[in-house]
Amino acid sequence: DAYPLDQIQDPLHKAFVARFRDKYRASPDLSALYAYNVVKILAKAMENVNPDDPAKVVAYIKSHRFEVAGDTLTFRADGLSSMGDWAGYTGFKDGEPTILDPVYFASEKYLPTVEENMNSRKGQK
Repeated sequence: DAYPLDQIQDPLHKAFVARFRDKYRASPDLSALYAYNVVKILAKAMENVNPDDPAKVVAYIKSHRFEVAGDTLTFRADGLSSMGDWAGYTGFKDGEPTILDPVYFASEKYLPTVEENMNSRKGQK
C-alpha cells in the first residue's frame, strides 16, 4: 500500500506527510492520504452549506474542485472522483520500499463515462 510519498512535490502533500510523520512517527500509506483528503473535502463542504442537510453537502461536493494533498479532486454525478494513482516499479530507496520512477495516472482518462457507468448500474441492487 506504499506510494511515492517522498517524490510528490505538491506543497499540500509535503505538509500532510510532515504532520503525519510528526504525529505518528511513521510514514503515511495510501489509505491515510485518501482518508485525510476525504475529511478535508467534507469539512470544506460543511463549512459552506448546512451540514445537517446531506443533499446540500453532496451537491456542494459534486459542484466544486478541491485542492487536496497531492491532487485537485472533483466528483462526478455518478459519485466517482478524479483521484488517480501512481504506478511504477517497486523497489527500495535509502532502504525504504517505494515506487521507482512513478507515473501518475489521472482516473478520468480510464473511467467509463458517467452515462456508461450509470447504465451499467441499471438493474443492479
